[in-house]
Amino acid sequence: MGYMIYGKKQKKLIPLGAGIALCVFPYFISHLGALIITGIALTILPYCVRN
Repeated sequence: MGYMIYGKKQKKLIPLGAGIALCVFPYFISHLGALIITGIALTILPYCVRN
């Protein structure tokens, strides 16, 4: 939720999208390993991709 608020206030698409995805993706992934890997990837994404 922090990424979502930051992206909205700063008008940055990558953190906003990552924040929304972090809030929504657990509803669609049931396998624990995939859940952890996806969560880590979405958390690191805004640091790797700067806009």
